[in-house]
Amino acid sequence: MRLITCIFALYFVSSAFAQESCKTPNGETAKCVSIFACPILYESGRSGGPEAYRFLQQSVCKKSFYNIYVCCGSDTIFKPQEIVSKTPDMLADAPRNNYIAKRSECGYMNPDFRIYGGNKTGLDEFPWMALLEYQSLKDGERSFRCGGSIIGRRHILTAAHCVTGVASRYYRLVNIRLGEWNTSSTSDCVNIGKKKECSDPVLNMGFERITPFAGYEDGSRYNDIALIRLDRDIKYSKFVSPICLPMEEKQVVKPNAKMIVAGWGQTENGTNSEVKLRVQVPIVNYRDCARKFGRSLKVTDNQICAGGQKNKDSCTGDSGGPLMLRNSETDQWLTEGIVSLGKGCGEEGWPAVYTKVRPFVKWIKKHAY
Repeated sequence: MRLITCIFALYFVSSAFAQESCKTPNGETAKCVSIFACPILYESGRSGGPEAYRFLQQSVCKKSFYNIYVCCGSDTIFKPQEIVSKTPDMLADAPRNNYIAKRSECGYMNPDFRIYGGNKTGLDEFPWMALLEYQSLKDGERSFRCGGSIIGRRHILTAAHCVTGVASRYYRLVNIRLGEWNTSSTSDCVNIGKKKECSDPVLNMGFERITPFAGYEDGSRYNDIALIRLDRDIKYSKFVSPICLPMEEKQVVKPNAKMIVAGWGQTENGTNSEVKLRVQVPIVNYRDCARKFGRSLKVTDNQICAGGQKNKDSCTGDSGGPLMLRNSETDQWLTEGIVSLGKGCGEEGWPAVYTKVRPFVKWIKKHAY
């Protein structure tokens, strides 16, 4: 009884704390209330797509240690803005194409008030993850052997060694799968209490063009980056949406920064995971990493080292997937690296080496057409 009384008192205080006027992202005058007292935004954030999440994020009017408050109006999406004619000068500064995701639509995940245990992802977590499916040139068997990330409606960013070099002598890329969670099931569902939640059917996409970086070296994995242009546009949803490219190409990611790697690669059991997993890895100082690998691999400025903790690592099957960093100010995720190589998997003291994305941003924008 005392616990119930305390919870009721806490809710009463938090509600009273936030009852003040505010403006929604669409300019509507409303009240600043607890997210749990605003069903229209709460439900939209849980079940809507990236645009709904962005609207919810911009509706936050206050935060406290124990709650989040939103400007609770009547809308859950942005209203169309007035179209302004572009002058020739404005057009000169416009990007060459619209194939790379806009900053306003990338890197968002739906807010989820549930907590998932272990390293298993949620159904809609990291919706930009792609699975690359191959066919063996020897026996025709199909298997998922690499990953990638959606960066726009037509393009997947991956590792060059996944699409060229030695691997291409034995396997042929045949399919790009999006919106996957469990590769062993045709319908992905999880039980949340008494409620079952399911994801949309997966998307299997063909491709028109593969563009590995011209300076890629198969042996050293230097410049291990490539683009795949799909054969049709991706329809974004809660389960399929793009990740952001880094904005400032010269910005340095600090050592010990916590990054996330996700994928379906090998686990400590020696087999690929059926379910999409995630693991947090720290960035390792460039000099320390170079010294660790010594003559076996000359680590360059175009690579990032991360990991080195036992059984916490990317592994075979994760290649091409993103090394991700969350921008705490905008709540958007950036792809800072691409899974490239390592010494074994999850060995104590041995970080994995990732292709650094920032130096290649101009190349990506030039070739994503």
